[in-house]
Amino acid sequence: MDFQLDSTVEGKAIEIASMIDKHPRESLLNTVERSITAQRLTDELDNTFALWGGPP
Repeated sequence: MDFQLDSTVEGKAIEIASMIDKHPRESLLNTVERSITAQRLTDELDNTFALWGGPP
């Protein structure tokens, strides 16, 4: 899991949360928002784990 911070061409901040399963090299999660709250991240992780059959 990794977090990045970037900005749009207008200078507005964006946050990126991504998760990659390194063995098959599959991207499991890509969330891009102006602000990612803890609740949003845990919801996204719960959805990802449910879809892929558990944590990588």
